[in-house]
Amino acid sequence: MNTGGTTYENGTRLPDTYDLRAWDNELLSLSGEQLLLVPLPSHVPELFHALTDRPNVFEDTVQWITQRLDQGLRIALVHQLSSANLREAPDFVRFVDDRLRATAGIRFEIHADMSENDLPGIRPWWQAT
Repeated sequence: MNTGGTTYENGTRLPDTYDLRAWDNELLSLSGEQLLLVPLPSHVPELFHALTDRPNVFEDTVQWITQRLDQGLRIALVHQLSSANLREAPDFVRFVDDRLRATAGIRFEIHADMSENDLPGIRPWWQAT
């Protein structure tokens, strides 16, 4: 069963469904050593729920990522910056450093409600990853 992951030049992005069983099925359909791009919109459970409209899956998602990292999978997090989570970006980077250190990095994407002009305060954190 393919969950609709999108293949990029540098990896396969899992869909923003937060359906962990479907993500596991996606892993089975991939061949070879691949970089997985896993969406993680926030490190704050309440904000994660608000941004994904998926209550009570934050800890399960973080645990899923941790388990797959422990299995040796290469995972980079996709963090979409929006007006809702921009102020939390430095804390997000610290969260990843503390709890998900083994990730291959963070890919920041800019949500449609933002522009490059909204990012001056975040640029040092963005470049640090």
